[in-house]
Amino acid sequence: MVVFSRWVAVLRLGFGIVFCERCELMSHPLSQLSFDFMAPNDCTLESYFWGANTQVRSCFETMLAGGHSSQRFVFLYGPAGSGITHLLKGFSHALQQGHCQVLYLSFRALSQYPSYFGQWDAVEWLILDDVEFIENSSEWQERVLALYESLLPTKTRLLIGSHCSPRQLDIALPDLKSRLMNFWEYRLELMSDEDKVLCLEYITRQQGLMVDRPVLEYMLAHMARNVGQMLVMLKSAESVASINKTKITIPIIKSIASGLR
Repeated sequence: MVVFSRWVAVLRLGFGIVFCERCELMSHPLSQLSFDFMAPNDCTLESYFWGANTQVRSCFETMLAGGHSSQRFVFLYGPAGSGITHLLKGFSHALQQGHCQVLYLSFRALSQYPSYFGQWDAVEWLILDDVEFIENSSEWQERVLALYESLLPTKTRLLIGSHCSPRQLDIALPDLKSRLMNFWEYRLELMSDEDKVLCLEYITRQQGLMVDRPVLEYMLAHMARNVGQMLVMLKSAESVASINKTKITIPIIKSIASGLR
């Protein structure tokens, strides 16, 4: 049996975790952050921009408060860029802050180590991200089904994240497919252009970046529409602005963008 305190020590660093058969611990940095320049500890519920996802927000706030106990098995999905990993990590962190025993794992890190998948029915919450990474592995699908069956007689709650809905997942194992389709489903929507500007304003304020709205609107209209990429560019622009002792301007953004081509 793996000692739980060792899990928490690694989870707080924001790493995916693999437990080998002799209970030795290996960590794998997760690359899938909603906003690439943010450190893993920045993935909190406070730094998550909900936008139009009011139903998902209400659900997560209720679960965090100990409600929705009948919803033991929850499936969160949404397109790339909707912030699934950020939200799941933020939820894990909030649960830990409330002294809840929670384990977050990413199949992006775990998928190459099926023999290390263990028994984790002692935790109150088990959160499995990137479940689409088991689509091409019958061995992994068998293990996830076995895990689900082992949790049924326990009080452990299971939250799964994916970029595909249960129906869209290419799961060859019929029993696992049917079990996943019986989960409570919540979908995250992509942000509108206005939400992206609001999100950028929200996060740049948290990061201490002073950026005027016209600069953000220019970036959205003329450059990559990915919020994470725009934030990385803003961090670079901050460095240039600091050297020049000025604020972030559109000419600085243009200069950085031309250097990336």
